[in-house]
Amino acid sequence: MALTLLPGLPAANGEMGDLFTSLTGSGVNGGGFVYRYTSTGAQSVVASGLSRPNGVVVDRFGNLFVATTTLNGKEYEPTILKITPTGWQTTFASVGGNVVLLGLASDQSGNLFAVAQDVASFTSTIYKFTPDGVQSPFGSFPSDGFGIAFDEMGNLFAGLAFDRFGNLFVSTESTMLLTGNDTILKFTPDGVERTFAAGLTYPRGLAFDRSGNLFVADVKGAGSGAPGQILKFTPDGTWSLFAVVPAESNTDPQFLAFQLLPTARPRPSPHPRPQSAAP
Repeated sequence: MALTLLPGLPAANGEMGDLFTSLTGSGVNGGGFVYRYTSTGAQSVVASGLSRPNGVVVDRFGNLFVATTTLNGKEYEPTILKITPTGWQTTFASVGGNVVLLGLASDQSGNLFAVAQDVASFTSTIYKFTPDGVQSPFGSFPSDGFGIAFDEMGNLFAGLAFDRFGNLFVSTESTMLLTGNDTILKFTPDGVERTFAAGLTYPRGLAFDRSGNLFVADVKGAGSGAPGQILKFTPDGTWSLFAVVPAESNTDPQFLAFQLLPTARPRPSPHPRPQSAAP
């Protein structure tokens, strides 16, 4: 399938901004999508024809980055794509080795971080990319990783998200398949744990909007017969259905990323008061 890009990434009206989600689709080369949702839940296709898209992140300039992985014969070839706010797509970086790219994160300096999972050992390595694409290893851990996120102090963590108050949210998956036993845990800055949400099935991507609402990609599971969903949780845990993922995506939303609107700044008065002369 040829890559198809739709221009027009600038955020829609509303404080939430646009929400992007990756969908691995059929799981073959060229079978994946990236969708965009406005604050009202209106859906559009940002990109199609992608190979196993996973992590998505929007940098401070509005550029969308997508982690993709192509199977070339017997080995995987991971690539990070960059889509500008006008819809122009380029290859930002390629990662060597037989690995699959998963989560992406961006820091305040414009550096990009990516989780790469080794397909043989299932160990994970985090790579750092400077704004001009220079790659270096940043860290590793002896297990499979998923998503990564920065807290307010600039610390990098895996498989979770932080709200604006420093609370840590972690999605969990039980060993019982397709039973709705999965949860999202909340940890306060002083380490107190509680269950924030329950009854989920394969919750994956987590993302917060500027109002503190948590959005969750609920996969449901391939072959379950149920469509994938994006759920919205208010800060008190009340949830609602934000969007249903269409059938063409193979019902598997994976990662979420917001393109937040810039914080409004007071404008200077068009008629400033004259300052009195010093005595």
